[in-house]
Amino acid sequence: MAHLFVVDDDDDHRDFLTMHFRHVGHDVVALADPVAAIELAPVLPLDLLVLDWVMPGTGGGEVCRALRAVPWLRELPILVLTAQWTVETRAEAMMAGASAVVAKPFALTELSERVSELLPRSDQPA
Repeated sequence: MAHLFVVDDDDDHRDFLTMHFRHVGHDVVALADPVAAIELAPVLPLDLLVLDWVMPGTGGGEVCRALRAVPWLRELPILVLTAQWTVETRAEAMMAGASAVVAKPFALTELSERVSELLPRSDQPA
């Protein structure tokens, strides 16, 4: 079982992701507030962060950069989800510290593939 952290300001989207990841066997903590996520992430057991890119106030880029500044989170896989699918957005996300970027809307198979690629093998659900 992997420990996933979902940060998305959209209640429906965050709830959907939480239910999906729990259904496939992961432990999930979910938050709407990116500032609270920056404060909480360093103290959570984490294997993967699933992060919405566009949020009011503090966006995904700021969250990525803040977490990459924490020594033990520098290698944490960060999967960014974005409805702003442009080459520039993808490049910006990767430069901020994202490990992968998935465009919204996405198929669950695509999301599952990206998560499987980013999680260490021992954290894969059976």
